[in-house]
Amino acid sequence: MKNSIKSKITAAGLDYVTYIKQFWVGLLEGDGTITVSSPGPKQVKVRFIISIKNLRANVVMLLLIQEVIGGIVKIEHKAQYIT
Repeated sequence: MKNSIKSKITAAGLDYVTYIKQFWVGLLEGDGTITVSSPGPKQVKVRFIISIKNLRANVVMLLLIQEVIGGIVKIEHKAQYIT
């Protein structure tokens, strides 16, 4: 499925990596949270968290984003959400 999505994006004349990054920004803005903590002096920890309903399409989408941007994808809250 991943290659199918990638080929459809590139067939439309779009850059795959740029498309995924822009999609991630929109998803973060709509369903995301940004947290900042300071675990020690002169240290800052920033986390970008997106938590959405655990549907197959959402899992695939977050795995594509993980491939391009990085991060961890996991199922939480009694398998109701993918983060």
